[in-house]
Amino acid sequence: MLKKVATHKIVFWGILITFAVIYSLISIVNHYNLRTNALDLGMFNHAIYNFSHFKSNAFTLSVHGNELNYFGDHFSPITAFLSPLYHLFGSYTLLIVQIFSILFGGVGIYKVAQHKLKSNWLSLLIMLHFFCIWAITSALSFDFHTNVIGAMLVPWLLYYWMKNQFSNTLIVLVVIWICKENMALFTAFIALGLWVGGKALNPSKNWKFDGLLCLSSLLYFVIVMKVIMPAFQGDSEITQLAKYGYMGNSLGEIILYLFENPSYIISSLFDGSWGNNDFTAIKLETHFMILASGGLLFFLSPQLLIMLIPIYYQKFLAADNMVWSIGLHYNIEFVPIISVALILFLLKIRKTNLQIGIAMVFFITTTLLSFAKLNNREVPYYSFQKPKENIFKIEHYITDYDVKEIKSILKSIPNDVNVSTNNLFAPRLEKREKIYFFPYIKDAVYVILDKHKHGHYPLSDEDFEFKHEELKQNKLYTLKLETNDLWLYEKTGYDYQ
Repeated sequence: MLKKVATHKIVFWGILITFAVIYSLISIVNHYNLRTNALDLGMFNHAIYNFSHFKSNAFTLSVHGNELNYFGDHFSPITAFLSPLYHLFGSYTLLIVQIFSILFGGVGIYKVAQHKLKSNWLSLLIMLHFFCIWAITSALSFDFHTNVIGAMLVPWLLYYWMKNQFSNTLIVLVVIWICKENMALFTAFIALGLWVGGKALNPSKNWKFDGLLCLSSLLYFVIVMKVIMPAFQGDSEITQLAKYGYMGNSLGEIILYLFENPSYIISSLFDGSWGNNDFTAIKLETHFMILASGGLLFFLSPQLLIMLIPIYYQKFLAADNMVWSIGLHYNIEFVPIISVALILFLLKIRKTNLQIGIAMVFFITTTLLSFAKLNNREVPYYSFQKPKENIFKIEHYITDYDVKEIKSILKSIPNDVNVSTNNLFAPRLEKREKIYFFPYIKDAVYVILDKHKHGHYPLSDEDFEFKHEELKQNKLYTLKLETNDLWLYEKTGYDYQ
């Protein structure tokens, strides 16, 4: 018996260490090779640097040049709590936290499976399935996002809820809330799903407690969206509603639009028509990946579909076809719910060997599909992401940039001066009050420009050349340094002591 327990623990830790390495090869390597972005790692690094020095933070990396308080763009107080870690890990801090949070989420789903299925080995298979769902590698390949942390706490929310540990449930709930402004809406629907059909997970569930979870989440969401964020935004544009601006200029107007156009609530899940283009294939691909990874089992546990209502519509109502895709971080909330669907399905199966066989099929299918889709995508729209995810190709570990030289140059820029820069340099220039997205220069002392064409976002190559030429003619700035990778301009007459 002791030998079996020891073997199980060895395998458990072996899985965690293996995926810690795999996830680091995606996320850490991308950051080292200058494949992380101003939006969003640059924005988050800038915030935690300031928070770690007990300063407020202004979100100045807007592609439109506007500035507002960080909490007006994303209400994510979790970043302030994480900021002390910046003194240990620097610009890698949030990437490390994100990897740890995913591993922690996997342990959570293992605990849920172990509690319900009473099998250590079957629980390990569920955890493997969880770690191999495509949405995790997609999120890791695109910087850091606080909703990843929130989503990875969902298994722990369910675990404590199943065990009727009310105080622990509430603690996890609040931590999820402070990850991102929209996470409270997600937990409200999770609680609604538990209220409607939670007996499959917890036969002794307390419906009053479920109601408390749901109503408190809704109340928090409304207060954040209607009171707290507007207070931080002041007269600035509400950036997070911009993706849904075609339906209205406020949360209330958007909800009213959907009530007045009920047919659109269904058609928006599949219709990818936008302007003169049809991107329906992108939505269909996302549906396919969700269903094939285990989402097909939602139809046997419809309470899980209730939980995902805000996630589906957050994706497919957006006026941005990248949000619809299987890429980026917009799918991470599906991961824990897919794994719960598999657990609930296996509960219906009585024979242990059959349970293991079914779990193995889902694990293998999910792994193969994730690998195939993320590394050999047929949709050209995704092609720019390939080197950010495929850790099995040498191209992932090679970069066009002289990383050591660039790091040395960026490090030489004084910490107390504002800068303007391109997309890929911003995540390493966090140590200052303000960072601007070129072509916005404002009061920047230094302008650091990427020579590589893929580094000109948000400008087209033509617009970048035009703005760069304007800078060359600007007598307020002098070219201080030029390398194969960058131009470094300094404010004329500036003398750093």
